[in-house]
Amino acid sequence: MPPIPPERQLHFLADATERLVSTLDVEGVLAEVMRLAVPELADYSGAYLADPEGPPGSGRTLCVAHRDPEKVALVRALEQRYPRGPEAPGGIAETLRTGRTQVYPAIPAEAVEAGARDAEHLALLQALAPRALLIVALRARGRVLGALALMQAESGRSFGPGSIQLVEELARRASLSLDNALLYREAREAQARAEQLQAITAALAGASRSVEVAEAIIEVGLRAVGATRGSVSLLEGDSFEVLRTFGYDPLTVQTFLRAPLTSMPPAAEAARQRSALWWRSFEEYAAAYPELAGWARNHGPGARAVLPLRVEQRVIGFIWLTWELPRSVSAVERAHIESMVHQCAQALERTRLHDALSESERRLRALAESMPQIVWVTDAAGRVEYFNRPWYALTGRSEEESLGDAWAEALHAEDRPRVIEAWKAAVRTHSPYEQEFRCRSTDGSWRWMLSRARPERSPSGELLRWYGTSTDITERKLAEEFQEQLIGIVGHDVRSPLSAITMSARQLEALVAEPRARHVVERVQRGAWRIEQVIRLLLDFTRARLGNGIPLVRRDAEVCDLLARVADEFRAAQPSRVVQVRCSAPLHAQVDGERLFQVLANLVENGLKYGRADAPVTATARAEAGDLVLEVHNEGEPLPAALLPRLFQPFSRGAQTEETVKVSLGLGLFIVREIVRAHEGSVQVRSSAEAGTTFTVRLPGALRPG
Repeated sequence: MPPIPPERQLHFLADATERLVSTLDVEGVLAEVMRLAVPELADYSGAYLADPEGPPGSGRTLCVAHRDPEKVALVRALEQRYPRGPEAPGGIAETLRTGRTQVYPAIPAEAVEAGARDAEHLALLQALAPRALLIVALRARGRVLGALALMQAESGRSFGPGSIQLVEELARRASLSLDNALLYREAREAQARAEQLQAITAALAGASRSVEVAEAIIEVGLRAVGATRGSVSLLEGDSFEVLRTFGYDPLTVQTFLRAPLTSMPPAAEAARQRSALWWRSFEEYAAAYPELAGWARNHGPGARAVLPLRVEQRVIGFIWLTWELPRSVSAVERAHIESMVHQCAQALERTRLHDALSESERRLRALAESMPQIVWVTDAAGRVEYFNRPWYALTGRSEEESLGDAWAEALHAEDRPRVIEAWKAAVRTHSPYEQEFRCRSTDGSWRWMLSRARPERSPSGELLRWYGTSTDITERKLAEEFQEQLIGIVGHDVRSPLSAITMSARQLEALVAEPRARHVVERVQRGAWRIEQVIRLLLDFTRARLGNGIPLVRRDAEVCDLLARVADEFRAAQPSRVVQVRCSAPLHAQVDGERLFQVLANLVENGLKYGRADAPVTATARAEAGDLVLEVHNEGEPLPAALLPRLFQPFSRGAQTEETVKVSLGLGLFIVREIVRAHEGSVQVRSSAEAGTTFTVRLPGALRPG
């Protein structure tokens, strides 16, 4: 090739610069270079763009130029049938790898024959008739962006030093324009990706069903990244179900509409790794999964990917993507696609939770409607959103007269302010709610209701709603009123004649001297005393059961004196038994002395009743950090382990003999517990064969200085 005059070179470069700066399109920049080079500098020209995500030496052809379009088609056919590998020595791949200029001033026929892979390849190469080749790198910011290849053929020209320098200068100027175009394209693509993510967010927000989510991600997201085929599948146990597809033939869709996960090893591997798998081409995919090569070949030679739909650490499904041609998906593209997939996974999980919540609410309502109790649900602010049928059946009120805050109008005027204030306090403090009130029924009568509610919270602790029940307790209230009346009757109408009997017996005792008569009088007195104890136990039991608790009259009491009185009483009643008292006087306590006497008497009586007859019962009182601690200990058979959990329940008794059955109601320890609870204390028991049985009563803060 004869040298180009300097004036012409300057004119050529000026024209090239003007054309290159006129566009920010990558393909446009390289197309301008090609038009400048052919036929001015060479018979053929080609522009190649490096693949920054692929192995060194990899890239793709952007454009080829020749005056004859048939020659361009010939080059395209050659590249498609005999693609160059990134590791190939020499040629385009080497320049993309190293950035070095390569010059082949003469290409003999023998070299063409040696480089041919087969006869067809040789025929294509010979049709091109290559004579000389020049390859120059396109470089910017320390990296190889691509390469220019110029080839001489039918003109018979070659490349001299001057033409090489001119082409390298052209490549330098083209590199700057190409770098600007690539930066501009990256900025435009980043903006497009951001807009696409916004569009996907909007589309997914409007999807209320799983199939709608799949349709939205396909139409707004997956097609936009250039994929020609794809699918969205949900994982259910060991199988997957395809929600939506695009680009596949109906037979393929039908075959894999629902299949075991093991039938798709790539999906199974992605599930195990919890990360996306990418393949640049069919060949790469087939090499990894040869058992799927026959099926996958029908979907073209392009790149492929399988991306797991992950929610936290769970894989809930997959997205499959296939591109038309082989390509390397850049790290930026991968991050963008994975962001879309993450949004899809979140939307699918949201619809799953919504469906599960809807189904749960449907079942809850069905259950609520079948319950005899009134069931109600409120929002987080405490406004009623739902009553089941029993409410409307009881009150005869409409929804409008019941929902929101309107329900309160059904309450008795005397109860309404208290109930409303208690409900507001529960909502304000997020604490459980419980109230009793009267509610007007359809027949105009008032029914007593017990209403309870508990708040429901989200995993983050946010208050979501309240669930409540209202139970008709009218019968219980009537029973309580009857019991209250019974207490009055027993407390007065039974005790009055009993007192008369006791007083008469005392008078008789003073009047009679004959031993047998006195014995009869003593039996009457013991029987009356026993009846008095039974009445007292029953009254205490009834009060405790009604929820009123044991009434106390707290006064200053000397505890050691109480212990001594208890011991004296049992020594007199059972002179053959030993009752020991251990107390470091004085111990002054603010307690109900008579009730505390009752506690100690019950425990000592218990020890005498069930302890060993030849062993003492020991009653101890001591101070511990301001607390009053009382202990009653006896030796003998330990309490059965099965009895301990229910020992303080009503009508629970230890090992029974005929005598203890006659004299025990099984209420003593229950009354002990209730009296101790009324003092805000605790009672515990320890029992073993080695240590015997010890009841410990602790009354916090009961002691007073004295």
